[in-house]
Amino acid sequence: MAPPFNPLTITTLDLQSRLQSGSLTTVQILETYLAQIEKHNHAGQKLNAIISIAPRDSLFAQAQQLDQEREQGKLRGPLHGLPTVVKDCFTFAPEIGLKTTVGSHVFAGEKAKGNARLIQQLLQQGSRAEDFTPGYSAYGGQTRSAYDTAPPGNPLPNFHGATAGGSSAGSGVSVSAGFAPFSIGTETGGSLVYPASKAGLYAMRPTHGSVSAKGCFRISRSFDGIGGMAKTAADLAMLIEVILTPEASKRVPGGGFVSVMKGKAGLEGLRIGFVDSKWGTNEETRDEKWGTNPVVSRLLCRRSCDVDDIKKMQYEGAVKILRENGAHVLYPLRPPAPQTLVYNDIKMKKVAYHEFKTVIQEFCNEFEDPGVRTVEDIIKFNSEHKEIALPRRNSPFINLTRPAPNITRLQLTRYIAHVTQSGLEGSRDSPLTDTESDQAAAQLKRLAGKDGMERYMQENDIEMIVSGSDCNLISFNACAGYPSATVPLGNQEDGSPFGLFLLVKEDREDLLFRFMSAFEDTMERVKGPSLSF
Repeated sequence: MAPPFNPLTITTLDLQSRLQSGSLTTVQILETYLAQIEKHNHAGQKLNAIISIAPRDSLFAQAQQLDQEREQGKLRGPLHGLPTVVKDCFTFAPEIGLKTTVGSHVFAGEKAKGNARLIQQLLQQGSRAEDFTPGYSAYGGQTRSAYDTAPPGNPLPNFHGATAGGSSAGSGVSVSAGFAPFSIGTETGGSLVYPASKAGLYAMRPTHGSVSAKGCFRISRSFDGIGGMAKTAADLAMLIEVILTPEASKRVPGGGFVSVMKGKAGLEGLRIGFVDSKWGTNEETRDEKWGTNPVVSRLLCRRSCDVDDIKKMQYEGAVKILRENGAHVLYPLRPPAPQTLVYNDIKMKKVAYHEFKTVIQEFCNEFEDPGVRTVEDIIKFNSEHKEIALPRRNSPFINLTRPAPNITRLQLTRYIAHVTQSGLEGSRDSPLTDTESDQAAAQLKRLAGKDGMERYMQENDIEMIVSGSDCNLISFNACAGYPSATVPLGNQEDGSPFGLFLLVKEDREDLLFRFMSAFEDTMERVKGPSLSF
């Protein structure tokens, strides 16, 4: 029997409309998404995006309850009856039936004291939560892009064809593959918006601190944030409004974000700066430290000129179309370089490493009698359980059977680093004092914000800066605490999507949604993955 809707293309607003009309029930929605997960998560294309699902009996019991409440005219909120995928970094009360592993065996056996504050908000709005794994983790394995056409089981899924992106890859893959209508992810410096761009989605992490981080695993206090992904700008607006803290909700325009989303008409008078297509990208062809190994040299070569030309053509095409529809667009711009984000030889990474020692203790305190409480405890656990915590993956030098022109030095480094604890050890061995770390975080915020992009936007009379989604513009969002966002621009030759990164001042989510709505109404929609349902 055919499902009552196409999970690959249906939007949240469509589902909401059909629920309101009575032509669809929450139970039917749940059945459809669970069937799609069963078809392609560990079977079919083996996307490996979902790490765990709440017990089916509990899910359907709650779905039936939500349907009954709707029949009685009792709606909890705009997400009433709509399932949500959430990243595997939030705590869940035991009765929910979901583990919180953070992709690690360290936390797999822990019992949370209760729901993370954001999870409780979602449940109160009538949404059910499922759990997903990052791009790669010892506990969950490797997540594949829904656009990856390589045969399932390929030992290097992220180096051949489409990549799923960063640590919030599971959320992006889940929405693009039709596992849920929208999802929740986190990021320190782009690991939410980049996977969303690789999945052809709209995404946003609101201004730093606008979403509660209580009960959420994070790397740093100063930079980490929580956001959402969806297929359309309107769907994303609905989700973001729901997850904001009460304080942040006061800054939402009267009538909600939808009140500023006027489609193509929103471009009129909008002042946008597009950075040079090469600005903020890594143009290195190789790194000398890898020596002259011919396989490594082949791995580290740039994408083909054809792929770069396709992206540049669509990037500059967007500039032309936006101008023709009323936007004031400056192009090409070259704002302050990402390399300027350093204070006393301290960059964002060093601050994050230092802060992790504190935030990990706060996270561990969310569990009943946790087995680990510090960075040192985690390092010790991983060392004592290497066979599961630090699994040695097949060497790319042995298994690579053909060139991978789209691999970067960073990807290769991360691939090899799966058997190390360099990040944890960097946190443990941080030389910074609390005072030095706090001062550096404040100065990085200044350099990225008031004395960086804010000054540059004022000097150029623009209110938004746009770059390609392979650009390091996102580091300014992270350091300044600006909201980060992405919109889908097009598809590459292999079918995988790419997008644009957006930068505005803090608390200007309204401006982002105005642009997203106009962009969606003006630009051609990206092609979805070729998955069955």
